[in-house]
Amino acid sequence: MNIKNSVILKFVAIALLPVIAILWPVAVNSFVLVFGEQVMLRTRPVDPRDFLRGDYVRLNYDISNISDISDMSNTGERGDIVYVTLKKDGRGVTEMSGVSFTPPQSGLWIEGVLGYGGAVDYGISVYYVPEGTGWELEEAIKYSSVLADVRIWRGKAVISELQKDTPEP
Repeated sequence: MNIKNSVILKFVAIALLPVIAILWPVAVNSFVLVFGEQVMLRTRPVDPRDFLRGDYVRLNYDISNISDISDMSNTGERGDIVYVTLKKDGRGVTEMSGVSFTPPQSGLWIEGVLGYGGAVDYGISVYYVPEGTGWELEEAIKYSSVLADVRIWRGKAVISELQKDTPEP
């Protein structure tokens, strides 16, 4: 390889670095959406709209509050990574079945960051919606149950869509 080719190769590599940095999160989330296991998480109402940021809903989940951490060796500190094991009920809605500070070796689990008072952030608390549909979802979250269709792969979660929960007959 001569010097001219070496310089061109270095220039191309340097030019591609910002493109890769920008596209990497999109590629990871797309991979999770395609290959992740589908779970339905029950949401809880939260202030779902911010006029400065456009149409989106802010979500909280039943699995976001770890009130029963008796199976953990210690309670941990804010910022610690926690692993929440999940189980599906008869309707396919997913619930928390355990919490630990080490990744499970098998089964369905989601990774989160421990916050104040046992709250866990999974990185799926904001969902952007098409322009003009935020109010409809806000009302649905306030007055009925909304499920988040979430895909999980190796603990990483991505929201696929939101849908109204239909109660059992």
